[in-house]
Amino acid sequence: MNKQNIIGNIIGICLAFGYLFICYTVYNLQTEGSWDGFLCFLFALPFSIFSLIAINYVDGEFVFFYILNAIWWWFMGFCLGRCVSRNKQFLSIVLTVYITIMYLSMFFMWL
Repeated sequence: MNKQNIIGNIIGICLAFGYLFICYTVYNLQTEGSWDGFLCFLFALPFSIFSLIAINYVDGEFVFFYILNAIWWWFMGFCLGRCVSRNKQFLSIVLTVYITIMYLSMFFMWL
């Protein structure tokens, strides 16, 4: 495995576990209605739209929804790691801004 893949995997795994931790925390909070599911949906846009379609074929299991969205976050981190290690500045800036906005929005929604 080369350096680019290792960096991408480390960043991707951190982002995926961060997403799963946030979903677990949001799921265990006592919220009104389906607000907790909406927060987890919002944090993984645009991939969560596909996840909602796919969840209909698995009898509505939200664990499947969370796992698919965690795969999305792993993919985003993997792409960011590869862009950074290959010196593709524009793509790495775009991905960094996207990831930062999503994680900051998660933080500020809890305040």
